[in-house]
Amino acid sequence: LIERAKKIFPNEKIVPNVFSLDTNIIDLDWIENKMIEYGIKQKDLVKHLAIGKSELSKIMNGTTGLSNRTKASFYFYFLTFELNKSFRDYLNNDKS
Repeated sequence: LIERAKKIFPNEKIVPNVFSLDTNIIDLDWIENKMIEYGIKQKDLVKHLAIGKSELSKIMNGTTGLSNRTKASFYFYFLTFELNKSFRDYLNNDKS
């Protein structure tokens, strides 16, 4: 990608920008708020994230801590809902 950018902008300095997820923002309150925002139930999370019922229950009641991998899973799961909602809103406004 950097090489393609250099060809397009030969006189510019190309500096890669790598996304780094700050997992400190993701906690049980964050997850619960996103569930409410998107109308998602725990049974949906079990299906969509391939998490067992008992494992999800332990996560949601605080028995099992949230690993960075689990936090990332929740982050990108809800990001997909957000992007899909934004895209649907865009399409609906475009038709008006």
